[in-house]
Amino acid sequence: MTITTKTFWITEVDQPNGGPITKVCAFDLSERPVQIKSYKREQVVQGLKIGTILWTCYLSQDGTYKRGAQVRLTQDRNFITTKPNDELKDNLGELPACTC
Repeated sequence: MTITTKTFWITEVDQPNGGPITKVCAFDLSERPVQIKSYKREQVVQGLKIGTILWTCYLSQDGTYKRGAQVRLTQDRNFITTKPNDELKDNLGELPACTC
């Protein structure tokens, strides 16, 4: 499965022992029905290199997903990150562990 040049929403991450992210759980709102799928970090990196847009999202207190920080490549273009902001729960390292 590859990430195409669409917009994806990341809900969860695998980040073993606080190290680099190894996979994410994400969905594409243009797909019906919406399904959360697992993507390896390498797939996400390749997607970003071809123009895919990825956002983090988090479940708010009212039970809906809220858009968080935009995902981008690190300076060496081998890993993914978000620009830190005032909303801690929308950064990649703060998302829950993958269940997908």
